[in-house]
Amino acid sequence: MRKHRPQEQWQTLVDKQRDSDLSAMQFCKQEGIGYASFCSWRKRLTEEPAADSAGSGEAGFLNLSSLMGASSSAGSDLGWNIVLSLGNGVEAQKDHPEQATEALQRIAKLYSNEETIKTKGLTGEKKRQYRLEHSQPVVSHFFQGCRDQLECGGLLPSDPLTKALNDALNREASLNVFLEDPDVQPDTHPLERALRPIPSGRKNWLFCWTELGAEHLGIIQSLITTCKLHDLNAYTYRVDVLQRISQHPASQVADLTPRLWKLRFADKPLRSLVDPRHPDRQASRSL
Repeated sequence: MRKHRPQEQWQTLVDKQRDSDLSAMQFCKQEGIGYASFCSWRKRLTEEPAADSAGSGEAGFLNLSSLMGASSSAGSDLGWNIVLSLGNGVEAQKDHPEQATEALQRIAKLYSNEETIKTKGLTGEKKRQYRLEHSQPVVSHFFQGCRDQLECGGLLPSDPLTKALNDALNREASLNVFLEDPDVQPDTHPLERALRPIPSGRKNWLFCWTELGAEHLGIIQSLITTCKLHDLNAYTYRVDVLQRISQHPASQVADLTPRLWKLRFADKPLRSLVDPRHPDRQASRSL
């Protein structure tokens, strides 16, 4: 049977946690109280001081500028206003501010690590090792935090946060892939950006005439996008492959995909006759 605590006792607990060096979750474990209940009471007891900021338009948002290296004195324009959406119009930032804040702080740390990797120019095994050393602990703590919140009790099965936590845990294996594969990004933003030209040109695609033409257009768009992901010049790649494919063994056709082509043929690609770098053009110049 759960112990009923009066408001005065909750106020004492809130003050005690604020004065301690413990996070809300660590404090709840130490005191043996429900994490969700504590967060709910803390929000209720601090609503009045927070009311002044409610009309500013910034309430319910977490400024991550300090986490991402931006100057906190530079103003909110340089910060990030991130909303952790749970779908169905529910925003964890408003409905569960404490849990959302802790989750976003961990997510922000992952992006900070990715920015460091980009700044240092790390690739391949060095990139993988950096992620394992700096990002893997953050990811482990994130998923452990999801499990702890579910185990602490206080969340109804119908609560959107319960569904969000379970969804995250169900995808734990997939969300860990980027730690082992340096070519995988921690999110799908690069792929989403790569897909933007498709809806942007939707009226142009009406002139594919046939389903076969549309299918071929999709293949070309996929190849171009893959070339971009591998830092390849899509034109150079296509010119080489269209000339090379007639003399390349069919059993080794995988070598002509952008990823393997970059390793095998990118140093000396076949050139078009209109390209000044074509051997015949260079030979005629030397005469």
